[in-house]
Amino acid sequence: MQIAVRSPVLEIARDSVRTFVSRIFSLATGAGLSVLIARWLGPEGQGLYTLCVTASLIAAFSVNCGIGLSSVYFLGKRRFAAGEIASVSLGYAVLGGLLGFAVASGIVALIKIPGLTHVPTGALVLGFAAIPLFNLSEYYFYFLIGSDRIKHFNIASASRNALQLLLVISLVVAAGLGLTGAVLSWVLGLFLVALISSVLVAKCARIRFVLKLDIVRASVSFGIKGYLSRIASFLYYRIDLFIVSYFLGAQAVGHYAIAVLIAELLWNIPSSLAPSVMFKSASEDSVGRDHLTASACRHALLICVVAAGGIALLARPLVGFAFGKEFLPSVSPMLVLLPGTAFLSVGSILANDFVGRGRQIMNSIAAIITLVINVPLNFVLIPIWGISGAAAASAFSYCVGTAVMIVEFIRLTGLSPAEVLLPRASDLHAYFDFAKDFLKRQ
Repeated sequence: MQIAVRSPVLEIARDSVRTFVSRIFSLATGAGLSVLIARWLGPEGQGLYTLCVTASLIAAFSVNCGIGLSSVYFLGKRRFAAGEIASVSLGYAVLGGLLGFAVASGIVALIKIPGLTHVPTGALVLGFAAIPLFNLSEYYFYFLIGSDRIKHFNIASASRNALQLLLVISLVVAAGLGLTGAVLSWVLGLFLVALISSVLVAKCARIRFVLKLDIVRASVSFGIKGYLSRIASFLYYRIDLFIVSYFLGAQAVGHYAIAVLIAELLWNIPSSLAPSVMFKSASEDSVGRDHLTASACRHALLICVVAAGGIALLARPLVGFAFGKEFLPSVSPMLVLLPGTAFLSVGSILANDFVGRGRQIMNSIAAIITLVINVPLNFVLIPIWGISGAAAASAFSYCVGTAVMIVEFIRLTGLSPAEVLLPRASDLHAYFDFAKDFLKRQ
């Protein structure tokens, strides 16, 4: 009897394609969502909505503590039972989220925060209601990855934009609730996503509302080391929005938000590879995972560079057609951002590899370096070049942070820079192999 040998590369490719299909669905629904909000609220309303959601996410990250990251590692190493991890995730999300809501709401009610002075306090407080919902859904997304249930992860992940799109149609377009309706649709969408992800996790683990202190301590101790990188990363992704608001106002934030939105479409490519890379890195032998991660980096960079070229060619007609002529000032900063976002795809792959191998502290170091470079550059370049200056600061800092991660990966694995970055003939053959495998399976 002939035994079929399963290739780890093909396994990652299959999982990645399934994830990419869900990303395409999310991309389509997210595009519709962004277009509706931009067209109904206009540049200034788009800017206010973006600032409100971004402030809420920063508050959520502040109390998250990386419980989701620890779930992937503990599940891969079988350190705790799946039901215990799922239950602690629920308990911590609710209690930590309520604390985050109370503190964040009190701060914006009592203090005038630079960059948020244009945003209505009521809209900010409404957005903060999403803190426990966002954290719970993220915890359970990571739980599904750590359980190697990539299909369920894709279902939960793909539902987020689709549900919010339906809610925006109902609350903003049909009911005419404006900024309040847009923020409410985001909160209600996260509630439904948290519910869906809880149902999917419950299929493989018994969930109870408990907080076992030994698991909490272990989860926070492990997760916070890597989650510092998530907080720092989000800040250097988004802190420029607040600096743009401070110097140029909400309308400029609306233009810049669309530039960022389109440039970051490239991140759907490494995001499709990330779940499988994280799982394989936590469970495979060192030699196998090193070469798989290097291969994923090469493929992600190659595809992102090609995709960036296509976006650059279509940028102006795309923005004008989708968002309207009033958003054409978004084109220049988008073109400046594209090279940095393409190169950051490598950093995204390596970040997931470091989590899987338990070296998540490296992600924090790279993210903090990026943030330290990004913020001063924004203050220097935005007054000179406007929102294109914000894009230049972000693109440069992305490249520096990714370079730091590449150097560490090379040091750990002994691989050469070319093995991590430069496409090979075998990589091109892999596309044909996957196509043949796909057709054969059909």
